[in-house]
Amino acid sequence: VLIEEKTKLFLHAQKVVYCSDNSALNDVIHQYYGHKQVVDWSTRNERAVVFITNVSKGEKHSSFNAAIRGVTYTIEIPFSDSASLENACTCIATCVALDLPLNHIIEKLKKLSPIQLRLQLLSGSHQFDIINDSYSADLKSLEIALDYMHM
Repeated sequence: VLIEEKTKLFLHAQKVVYCSDNSALNDVIHQYYGHKQVVDWSTRNERAVVFITNVSKGEKHSSFNAAIRGVTYTIEIPFSDSASLENACTCIATCVALDLPLNHIIEKLKKLSPIQLRLQLLSGSHQFDIINDSYSADLKSLEIALDYMHM
């Protein structure tokens, strides 16, 4: 039900960009918005418009391949957290939907700098670490923060 509520935002959109790895979301998109231009990205479905493979996370950067319309691009970003990877994939898929030149965008992704509102690791008292992710307060953000702690 929550997915159906959130996808109502697409009601008047001409194009829909999303990650099709979530099967419930994928079903809702195709049921209600299949008549629109749908651009999906996925790490599991090689039939996605943007198929992501070879994800490699370093300490402070990540790289991955994106297969788009028969061409594979290698993309590097200066982040290693899951949220930043998802954002980069959504950015690439959005550029595809808008027919923007990918080579220029891929170069710009390498030069991104972090926004301090996301996943700040702070030292607390009594040797506790505090993850400040106050920018987002939902279950997915909690999952990402916990994943961040295991890096």
